[in-house]
Amino acid sequence: MESESKNSQRALIDRLIKARLSRQAVKKGIPSHDRSQTTSLSYGQERLWFLEQFSPDSQAYNRPAHLRIKGPLDQLALEKTLEALTQRHESLRTCFITGDDGPEQTIQKQIAIPVSLENLQDLPETEREEYAQKRVEQETMAKLSWR
Repeated sequence: MESESKNSQRALIDRLIKARLSRQAVKKGIPSHDRSQTTSLSYGQERLWFLEQFSPDSQAYNRPAHLRIKGPLDQLALEKTLEALTQRHESLRTCFITGDDGPEQTIQKQIAIPVSLENLQDLPETEREEYAQKRVEQETMAKLSWR
């Protein structure tokens, strides 16, 4: 009986220690580094860099998307939203460069996302859809810059 009590106490202590260590690990999180310096690529990034070097005109990892917006568009609000999005996610501001020791990544402090608008109101309504589809295809085929 006393042995069972000691075993359950030991198990409880073990669980408490594991919980404390787990909380400490969560508090530490992912260590940050100086974003003004270049850093080596992750394995996944190295793979993308290699494939881009091997086939620079490939669109394999370019995942374009488009939206149809109906009604009035607040261009300034759209631009500010894209700016906020890129500020929040540094992966959207990460560029690959080739340094002395091979490929490296650098994270830009800010990046501009140009928003171009085309007014199709001067086109006959029957031609607007076809023109819009052609523009989507052209933008889809545009080369994605990693630099």
